[in-house]
Amino acid sequence: MERILLESQSQNNLMKNSNKSIDIDKLNESEFKMKNLYSMKNGISISTEEMLQLKNGEFIASVVVNYFLRKTIQNENIYVFETLEPEMISKEDDSSIRNNFQDAMLYPIWFIPFNDKSHFTLFIVHTIHQRNSFEQSWVLYFNSLVSFQTDINGHMEIIKRISNCIGCNFNDTINKINVPDQFGCDCGCCLCCFAEKYSMNMPKTIDETNALFGEPNVKSEMDDERRKMIISIEEDKYFNTQN
Repeated sequence: MERILLESQSQNNLMKNSNKSIDIDKLNESEFKMKNLYSMKNGISISTEEMLQLKNGEFIASVVVNYFLRKTIQNENIYVFETLEPEMISKEDDSSIRNNFQDAMLYPIWFIPFNDKSHFTLFIVHTIHQRNSFEQSWVLYFNSLVSFQTDINGHMEIIKRISNCIGCNFNDTINKINVPDQFGCDCGCCLCCFAEKYSMNMPKTIDETNALFGEPNVKSEMDDERRKMIISIEEDKYFNTQN
């Protein structure tokens, strides 16, 4: 009941703000960005446009995936990467990669979202790390749309490059997890659902992982995930406006 009330109050605040007349042509760049800021958490901001895409059932932006994962994955053993885009990473030199991802070496498990050609996939990497309580190092690959051919090997090379730059090792055999097809749901919501579900259950083997994601009710799970993302961001918006 409290969540529903929060969502309603947040929506009312948004409607009040959206009814104000704004002459966009007269705003400078920084003012324009602030007028379009919907919510902010942990240094990641969501624009009004991105929030409306989420609410309207459209494809969600990488920043929404980053925002939600950073807020919901609360496990001291997991490092959550911001969504990687292969073209952008290819332009980075090793020094930049080392600076950007050096904190990852402190964590035994990496959650790495990729956005390639507007399709989201997820890699979960168990590194060779003294805090790794699992029996082995492995790489898990989650793709909610098998018919979409992603460059798995290319993505794996990016992960290897990052690990080499920060001095980490792992078994690079790729294990494709048998997740249900997204059935018309958004791949970004699917990714967030997979990541959250894995972090909550932490299966110990590949077989346990496949069993966890082999349930047929993916459509209802994805719909629930989208609603959860909306409420989560609405809550941040509400509390930010009260402080």
